[in-house]
Amino acid sequence: MYPSIVALLAFMIPFSTGQQIHNVTVGEGGALTFAPNTVTALPGDTIQFVFVANNHTATQSSFEAPCTPIYGGVKSGFEFIGPGDAPKVYSLFIPDANPVWFYCGQTHPVSHCSKGMVFAINPPSTGNTFQKFQAAAMSSLPSNTTIPPPSPVTVTVTATASPSPPAANPPVIHDIIVGANNTLTFTPSNITAQPNDTVRFNFVAKNHTATQSTFSNPCVAGLAGGIPGFDSGFMPVAANTSGFPTFSITVNNTSPIWVYCKQRLPIGHCGQGMTFAINAVADGPNNYAAFQALAKSINGTTSSSLDFLLDW
Repeated sequence: MYPSIVALLAFMIPFSTGQQIHNVTVGEGGALTFAPNTVTALPGDTIQFVFVANNHTATQSSFEAPCTPIYGGVKSGFEFIGPGDAPKVYSLFIPDANPVWFYCGQTHPVSHCSKGMVFAINPPSTGNTFQKFQAAAMSSLPSNTTIPPPSPVTVTVTATASPSPPAANPPVIHDIIVGANNTLTFTPSNITAQPNDTVRFNFVAKNHTATQSTFSNPCVAGLAGGIPGFDSGFMPVAANTSGFPTFSITVNNTSPIWVYCKQRLPIGHCGQGMTFAINAVADGPNNYAAFQALAKSINGTTSSSLDFLLDW
């Protein structure tokens, strides 16, 4: 089983409990194919795109425009797999039973989409069928235009200064939803990540931050000895927006990483338990539950007096 990379869909809230993992092989044997090219998935299932050859994408489109990416949709980006390279995996969580349409965005030396390299989750058996979707793709011209532009800005930083050891498995992207359903939460709030993995914070509501702290001072930015940690800064999200800002870090070792939201208006979010951890121990005094409890016990009152912006 390949490791999972979780990709955010803008419509993935609320969450369901994961059930089945469906593997979809991309480019097997050098062919311009997703195999299988359709999957029937239940809410809570996960789709894993396993890239095994050449340079392909898994890009969300629509039935009406098979070879055009939709704004805010899933994009794996180009996943180059050279001879002898290990497969790369890109996964997404399925929130409901609605049809979802995909194509490969590669256009060199030919358009892969117009060659029929398309895929669907839960396509109808009548009406807008997969066969019609693929036929429309093969009769269309490739499009590199996403409507409407632009995409949200993504900021990437490194979590620690330690050198990265070689990865034993393909790196994983862990998506964290910040402020899901207007709650003061990181979802999930506690994860395990390996060196070279990426943790991507997806800000979906209000005005939050992802700010590194320490176990002993959960609501204070920075590391021991006055060393600065990572800080997304405030990420305001207007109501009814379809584009969400993201902030990513690269995990360089398996040491615990502690995170909180430094918003203090109208109340301290950290003091309400809006905390997050990477690689916290499962047992022992320095576990995630203890970190969150400590944040709540001090009610975020040790945060800097400057740590606030308008909470939309």
